[in-house]
Amino acid sequence: MSGIYSVQKRIQDIVPNAHFVHCWAHNLNYSSAPRWALLALGEENILKVHKAVLKKVCATCWEARYKAIFALKERFNDALITLTKITLTTTNGDERNVSKSIRSKLDSVEFILLLCLWERVLRSMQRVSKVLQSVDINIQTSCGLLKQAIGSLSELRQNYNDIVNIANDLCSKWGISSKFPSKR
Repeated sequence: MSGIYSVQKRIQDIVPNAHFVHCWAHNLNYSSAPRWALLALGEENILKVHKAVLKKVCATCWEARYKAIFALKERFNDALITLTKITLTTTNGDERNVSKSIRSKLDSVEFILLLCLWERVLRSMQRVSKVLQSVDINIQTSCGLLKQAIGSLSELRQNYNDIVNIANDLCSKWGISSKFPSKR
């Protein structure tokens, strides 16, 4: 956008009174770049290159939700480390408070359990969603896939204790207390 041959320069040549005003909607890109660098360029760079990239959750696309949950599960420890570094190094008070708050929410057995549960639920739905978007799908195949998805969700319901055990294993691996807090 800037430079001697840019759009900004051409507009100023035609209308000298036109002044450049930075789009504040893109200001987030400038502030989040250091955080992405901290997340991407932490320790063990070579191993992180092949890991999933954290993604934003899409409100309408189930496949994107699955990818976001899967990426968070894969990079969970990196996300905790990054939030801790932001908390310790930032000079902005609001940033520090937000990173502390997010870290405390992520650092709980409830979150880990929901992460494991959602990942399994969305994985079964993602397969169906992907196939239903293909051009050469028919009604009979769609019904069969949906029945399989319903069956896998019913199986998840029956094997809930297995998911709790997986969540407890992840909690011990990541150094998080696996005891559920008692709430009144």
